[in-house]
Amino acid sequence: MDGKYAFTIRCDFFKFWGVIVSIIENTSPFSTNTISSGVLAAFALEINAGEVSEKKIQKG
Repeated sequence: MDGKYAFTIRCDFFKFWGVIVSIIENTSPFSTNTISSGVLAAFALEINAGEVSEKKIQKG
């Protein structure tokens, strides 16, 4: 990839009942690094970094 469409993302981790248990901000586009929630989570959601702040989504 040439980075033409690269953008920072935010990764939110959820438990089964939809509670956000961890938020990892400003990850690198196209990175092959493993991102861990640090706690047990069932799902991960990757979205544009600014969207969560704009919609006031938080852990818990």
